Amino acid sequence: MLCQNLSAICPPACSAQDTASRVMDAMYRADTTVLPVVVSPEDRHLVGIITERDLIVRVDAAGRDPDTTPVAEVMSANPVCCTVDADPASIVRLMNEYSLRRLPVVDADGCLAGMVSLDDVLQHVGARTRQRRWAMAGGAGLCVAAGLGAGLMYLFDPNRGKTRRTQLRERATSLYHGTRRAIEHSVTDAESRAIGVAAELRRTLQDTAGVPDETLVARVRTHLGRVVTHPHTVKVSAENGRVTLSGTARPNIVKVLEDAVRKVPGVKAVENQLIAKPPVDEPATAGRHSPATLAKSVGNAL
Repeated sequence: MLCQNLSAICPPACSAQDTASRVMDAMYRADTTVLPVVVSPEDRHLVGIITERDLIVRVDAAGRDPDTTPVAEVMSANPVCCTVDADPASIVRLMNEYSLRRLPVVDADGCLAGMVSLDDVLQHVGARTRQRRWAMAGGAGLCVAAGLGAGLMYLFDPNRGKTRRTQLRERATSLYHGTRRAIEHSVTDAESRAIGVAAELRRTLQDTAGVPDETLVARVRTHLGRVVTHPHTVKVSAENGRVTLSGTARPNIVKVLEDAVRKVPGVKAVENQLIAKPPVDEPATAGRHSPATLAKSVGNAL
């Protein structure tokens, strides 16, 4: 038990007849702020406990003479303590209940056997936890070794070991090739996406820098051929990215033409000078494609 291990060394203590000044010296030599109080050096029955705070408040602050004040007058009598067979959980409960960090340890006769602190309990629990972890790690190592041995016996069996090794090799080869194909596919896809992004960037930069008027006119005419019928009735001119539309078109297609031209890359502005004419006056007038024709033209464009 934790307290039994701590009681192997007799802790420093003072007797009830000692003076306050002598207790101060004993605390200084033992490098502690708490001392258990026993009846006498010969009779180690625990009768109290005295702390550095008790000496400050009950002796120094009260104006008593430390050379003549006995410990019995300023100690805390009947202190909270634990027995040598107490377990760490009960010690922690006592400390938590009474807000203490140290407890005197007594034997079955009530004699001082040791002092236990919260740090002692934590170190003891930590050591026990590390021992359990090492034990678990050792068990896991045995399991791994047993599994490895069983695997080797399975692969090097005199009767079917060769067949099993061949099957394992074939599966490994298949997995390697499958992984390689997946990686190659991913690399190819990434390269294609990078090429597309670069092309789009170049196109954006070119459009920002400006497109020659002849090229812009050709782009607009090509786009009009995909959007309307009789695109030759629409005249297209361009100057510094500004496109002018003139000619005739059906009334319901004038706005459609303007919106379509605005989407052409390189077009900065559109001046719509189209004259709306119904098809009865001039059958060969720009109009909307039928859905089937429009779908086919868009598909060809893509």
